[in-house]
Amino acid sequence: MIGRLVIYLQANVWYAAIIMLLSIVSVCMLGYEFFAHDAAPELLVRLQRYDVIIAYIFLTDFFMGLIFNTAIPRRTYWRQNWLNLISSIPVTSDITRALRILRVLRAFRVVRASMNFWFAKERWRRNRQALVKVPKSE
Repeated sequence: MIGRLVIYLQANVWYAAIIMLLSIVSVCMLGYEFFAHDAAPELLVRLQRYDVIIAYIFLTDFFMGLIFNTAIPRRTYWRQNWLNLISSIPVTSDITRALRILRVLRAFRVVRASMNFWFAKERWRRNRQALVKVPKSE
C-alpha cells in the first residue's frame, strides 16, 4: 500500500516539479548566502533554517524511495540516487554547504525524468489514437 503510493508520488509530474522547485530555491539561497557579504545576520540564520527544512524534505524523499519503492531494487536505487543523498545532508557547515550545489544536478535529473514522463504519455496518447483510426480488416 505505502509502496504503491511512494511509486506513484515519485513518478508524478507535479511531485517532480515541487522537488525541482525546492532544489532551485535551495541553490538560490545557497548562492545568496555565498555572495551576500553585507546581508543581515538574522536573514542568513533564517535562510539556513529554511535550507535545513528543505534538506529534511529531500532526505525524507530519498529514504521513502529507498525503503518503500519496490519497483526498483535497493542496490539500483542507491546507484541512481547517491548524489541526492549527499546533497540532502542537513548540516550548515561550510564544507557540507558546498555539497548542496549538487542539488542543481537533482533539478536537472527531475526535469529529465519529467520530460521522459511527458513524452511517454504523449506517445501513449498518439498510439491510442492511431489504434482507434485503424480500420478493422474483414
